[in-house]
Amino acid sequence: MRLNIQIKVIILIMIVLLIALGANTSISSIQFQEDYRDALQTGVVNIGENLKETIDDMLDLGFNLNNIPGLNEICKDIVYRHESVDYCFVIDTNMSVLNHNDPSYIGKVVTGFTSLTVDSNQEVTVDMYSFNGNEFYDFALPLFDKNSKYIGSIRLGLPVDIIDAKLNQLVGKSILLLIASFVVAAMMSIVLIRSTTRPLRQLMEGTNELSKNNLDYTIEIKSNDEIGILASGFNRMAKDLKKSRGELEDYSKHLEKKIMERTKDIQTKVDELERFKKVVVGRELKMIELKNEIKEINTKLKEGHFNDLD
Repeated sequence: MRLNIQIKVIILIMIVLLIALGANTSISSIQFQEDYRDALQTGVVNIGENLKETIDDMLDLGFNLNNIPGLNEICKDIVYRHESVDYCFVIDTNMSVLNHNDPSYIGKVVTGFTSLTVDSNQEVTVDMYSFNGNEFYDFALPLFDKNSKYIGSIRLGLPVDIIDAKLNQLVGKSILLLIASFVVAAMMSIVLIRSTTRPLRQLMEGTNELSKNNLDYTIEIKSNDEIGILASGFNRMAKDLKKSRGELEDYSKHLEKKIMERTKDIQTKVDELERFKKVVVGRELKMIELKNEIKEINTKLKEGHFNDLD
């Protein structure tokens, strides 16, 4: 099946739109994932730093890390108020849980966590942690006593699923936006292409009419672009062809009249020649008869038949 130029252009534009919108969606998704992860991590770090300040203040007041009052409630409140935090607890140097948002973990030794490298200049360490089939960004903030001795750490867990869920929401919205943008762009493209191909179809119709010798056909295109200029040139060409044809027809009629007049003159000359020929031939015949009579008389004179001359 042959495709006209309008369908071909629409298909080409649709392919370009799909590629452009798809690439934009992919790039936006990747950028969003990075920005959202950074924002969540920054938020978790701020929560941990606030908790660390609270613990440091209690340590300055003379409390030991393992008997700070209300710390379990603070951990619970952090997990309750912040969706981005799945767990919050405090451990000592032996990885034993001192405080936890879930009191059932208190006194247990946690495993699977990366041990901190004791460094007073290291404020936050981020590592991956897997628990019950779930993955977390584990944020570790070291704790030090008054003598800058490492005594434990704060651990906060940021679920990777939160980032994936937000990304899926973004992808879903992006797909809907992609479809809506595609539909709008397709409709606009169709309108634009039709407004462009309509004059081309008029030019084609005009060409067909010219091939049928319809020199009165004109194209009504009033745009100032290249197509409008082409339409104006087409109309001028049709007008010039009509004028040339009229002049040719007039010349043909005039030539025909001249030929008829010339033919009439020639026929008149021919008729005159015919009459002249008849006169000349008649005279020739008379002369021949006269010569024959003279010849006959001379013959009789020579033979002495004078009586016969009568």
